[in-house]
Amino acid sequence: MWRLLKNTGSNVALLIVKLAVTFVMTPIIVRALGNYDYGIWEMVVAVVGYMGLLDLGFKPTISRYAAKFNAENDARQLQVLLSTAMSFLGLVGGAALIAFALAAALFPHVLAPDDGSTGRYAVFLLIIGLQLFAAFLGNIAESMLEGLQLYYVKNNVTIFNSLTGAVITYAFIHRFDALIFLALLNGIGTTSKFMTFYLLLKRARGDSLRITTRFRSMAFLKETLGFSLKSFVQGLATSVESNAAPLIIGTVLGPAVVVFYALPAALAKQVRSLMWTLTHAFMPLFSDLHARGQRERLSSVYIAASRMVVGVIAPAMVLIVLIGPDFIARWVGPEYGARAVHLLPFVVCTFLLPGLNPFSSRYLTATGQHGYLAKIGPASAIVSIATSIALVHRFDIEGVAAGAMLPVLASTFLIARYVCAQLGVSVTRYFREAVGSILLPLGVMAAVAWQTERMLGASSYATMVAIAACSLGVYVLLALALAISRAERTAILARLSSWSIGAGRQA
Repeated sequence: MWRLLKNTGSNVALLIVKLAVTFVMTPIIVRALGNYDYGIWEMVVAVVGYMGLLDLGFKPTISRYAAKFNAENDARQLQVLLSTAMSFLGLVGGAALIAFALAAALFPHVLAPDDGSTGRYAVFLLIIGLQLFAAFLGNIAESMLEGLQLYYVKNNVTIFNSLTGAVITYAFIHRFDALIFLALLNGIGTTSKFMTFYLLLKRARGDSLRITTRFRSMAFLKETLGFSLKSFVQGLATSVESNAAPLIIGTVLGPAVVVFYALPAALAKQVRSLMWTLTHAFMPLFSDLHARGQRERLSSVYIAASRMVVGVIAPAMVLIVLIGPDFIARWVGPEYGARAVHLLPFVVCTFLLPGLNPFSSRYLTATGQHGYLAKIGPASAIVSIATSIALVHRFDIEGVAAGAMLPVLASTFLIARYVCAQLGVSVTRYFREAVGSILLPLGVMAAVAWQTERMLGASSYATMVAIAACSLGVYVLLALALAISRAERTAILARLSSWSIGAGRQA
């Protein structure tokens, strides 16, 4: 339990650091790169996201088998896992590097503006290819550390790496070619981080684990690939839906327009990361209850936990829509905030609507039923791309955002219905107990936020904090009174009382 709490705490700490770095560095990077190069950066990041799927879902598979072999204290199989993964992902990373090298040699003009030099974009592509090669190999060590339940170790390294990179970027990005500098710094940071992961992995296992490919096994590779393909299909669909919009916007409307979509999306993605962090630790619990055949308790835990997470995510969705444009205007610039007004409702639904059923993926994976996600995901991704392309010419960026949102509405309901069938509860009961109980507090909160924003305005961070604090205070009070049962309120008050008594004794 202590390790679980420590790992979860480090995950939350890493999320907070990333939020802080994103908040401080995004305006600096946007201004240093300019709209065009920032659009190129977002588009290449999206392509790199797709290239990362070439591991065929091997990263979560490494974590799963590392945990299994570590629990069995099977040092030889851990070595086979490491060697086999290095052989396979080394080849995949090499292929990705060659692809980017060819693009750098043959097609840099595709990225360059009409009056721009192609040479810097060729260098940029080559650096990204080298970084991608390092990432494929480095993901092995990261996944094995996760399998050994050493999340806090790798998170500490990532936090240090992120803060160091932010400080260097802040100090030097304006002194050099910003695009090349950013790519080179990220490449060096990624490589050094993953080298540290390998050193920590070797330290954790001592001499029983060697950084070599000598112990690779084709039979083991076939076995693990059979397990990983479902995760690959699911991950492919998720990545396509997340990364398609910048590519469509950049291709049809031009790279300089991408930034106007990327900034609202960044806000929604941060809240999505919070949701993933809050739900992560429940997967082993679901697996345990499922294995014990405790279906009724599992469904009760699922609904109660969902209500808690939805209670956190839903008000964040409301605040992003209401004060997000003012925040972006103050954060990066007025022109970006003005464009975000109509985009944010679509973007929030696209990235956060699945948060109304936040544990679906965790539950289905824990019970071995994630094959359903591998069926729904690709269909949703195809529809998302098709509708976005169909709407972009007529409705500009808003058309892409609306096209990405529509299939999410359908897939969220279909997945909820499937999960509820497995849990043995009706969809009506789930939404009534997990979502319906907070609708009134959420509506009152939205009204308070809107009225407070009209009274105070939202031209400064201080007034935005005041608006959020005032509306959230009303929401919390109403939620405690209406959305939480008497037994849950008693448990929460008892826990708060024990914490205050403990703090008093320490004082």
